[in-house]
Amino acid sequence: MQDFMKEYENNLKHIKTNQESIAIAINRYSKQKTDIETNYLTESIFNEIEISCQQLYDRLETLENAPTFSHLSKMHPSIVDPIFLIEELNIIQNEINGKLPFDPNLNSIHFWEKAIIVKAFSTNGTLTFILVIPIVAEQSYNLLHLYSIPNNNDTILIPKNPILILGNDEFAYPHEPCTDIAKDNVICKHLEWQTILHSTDCIAQLIQHQEPHNCTYTTASYDNNIVQQIKENSWIVIMKQEEVVKTICNNDVQYQRNKGVFLITIDNNCKVQIRDRVLMTHKRYIHQRETIPLPRSNHNRKISPTKIELENVNLDTLKDVLKQAKEIQVPDEDLNLISTTPSWPSVLLYIIILAAAGTAAYKFWWKPRSAQTSAQQPEPEEIQLQQQPSARLHLKGGGVMSL
Repeated sequence: MQDFMKEYENNLKHIKTNQESIAIAINRYSKQKTDIETNYLTESIFNEIEISCQQLYDRLETLENAPTFSHLSKMHPSIVDPIFLIEELNIIQNEINGKLPFDPNLNSIHFWEKAIIVKAFSTNGTLTFILVIPIVAEQSYNLLHLYSIPNNNDTILIPKNPILILGNDEFAYPHEPCTDIAKDNVICKHLEWQTILHSTDCIAQLIQHQEPHNCTYTTASYDNNIVQQIKENSWIVIMKQEEVVKTICNNDVQYQRNKGVFLITIDNNCKVQIRDRVLMTHKRYIHQRETIPLPRSNHNRKISPTKIELENVNLDTLKDVLKQAKEIQVPDEDLNLISTTPSWPSVLLYIIILAAAGTAAYKFWWKPRSAQTSAQQPEPEEIQLQQQPSARLHLKGGGVMSL
């Protein structure tokens, strides 16, 4: 029994020791948990502060971007949220009689950002944005880019505008640059439409294959080939002399002799070499064809005396080049110029001066000399008269003679 009691007491001591150890462990764990919770709470607070600062920065950046893009007249999500913009466009489409240029959905939001013009003004600390949304015609029109090409006689036609908008029976020239929205979509504003039929416009007559009138012609000068890129993968090529065109598509090489005007379109697998010029692109098709010739004119053209050098000149800006060339040729009003061809008043003045000089020479030099010669060699009749002196004396030719 004593042994049992001793063992029981030992067990109690051991249990007590274990309880103390457990209490110490619990206290230590509680302290660590408090530190973790404190660290976690502190980290959470800093995260919330960082998020709030980032939100404040984003808001300030949005407020900064909005006026910046409004100065550029460009639409941007900082001005209007795209979802809200699409909702408003749907409301507008249901209320107007016209047609919007694109469907009001998020798939065409990038097109809308290009089409909408933004204006802004501020009053009393308030910034107000105005969105100019285009309303387009029901039908589509063709936009023609005009390039001046010299003919075989080096005569070149210069249109009054390099851009022409063509409809079924009407056309117009844009008075301001058109806005490129997509590859095949362009928006032009403030157009003045004209009827194609019976039009006196030069380009309108050419489109109808009629005899052109009211056209501006000039003489072009170029010795080398003209190669002008008009798209990413298209070039206008003007070959004055017959040239060998080398086409390389992968491992296939072809040679072709060409002369004249060509529109060359290539893809990313091919390249075209004309002399030392290599044409290449990243698109995926190739096409080469000669341009459609313009109608021939049978009447005498009124050609501008100004000759244009086509080297390093874009074929769609020749109107400005011709204008600058004419301005250079106009003389200064304050500059005294001597004409190489005398006018009729000048010729008449020369004749009068020569006649006066001849009369003066005859009167003051030739006539006195002739009289003096005659006095030195008298005729027989005058010798006989000298034997009968007269009372009247006359001066003649510088000598004294009796009559």
